[in-house]
Amino acid sequence: MAPPAEKHFTIDDDESTIISEFTDLDSTQFSFASPTESRTTPATVTRKRKQTATNTWDHARKPYNDELERAATGQRIFYCKHCSKYKTVSTSSARYHLEHDHKIVVTTQPTKAQKARHERLDATFGRATANQQQ
Repeated sequence: MAPPAEKHFTIDDDESTIISEFTDLDSTQFSFASPTESRTTPATVTRKRKQTATNTWDHARKPYNDELERAATGQRIFYCKHCSKYKTVSTSSARYHLEHDHKIVVTTQPTKAQKARHERLDATFGRATANQQQ
């Protein structure tokens, strides 16, 4: 059996684009591969994440010309629109800043995962309570 083929991945954070190149060995495992394709076939997948914490981001301003939009890690930078000194990549820190420096309380909505976890816990404790009452 041949050794596994080498895979190359390139991630472009600015556009959230993932570019990968598969060798012939990899591409023969897929039904769309044809023997006439070149030695390496680039495949591009673009994903756009849904923005969360929109209530928090409502208090952010756009970066000025000399400011970065994203940190080196690729995270979007929050610049406070109520003052010129504050910036962070953490929405939790941004909410803390808004509450303590500007007396603005930002309410958050539970995520789908949090809602599902809460429902599972409610169901589990509901069954446990029902079993105890029997």
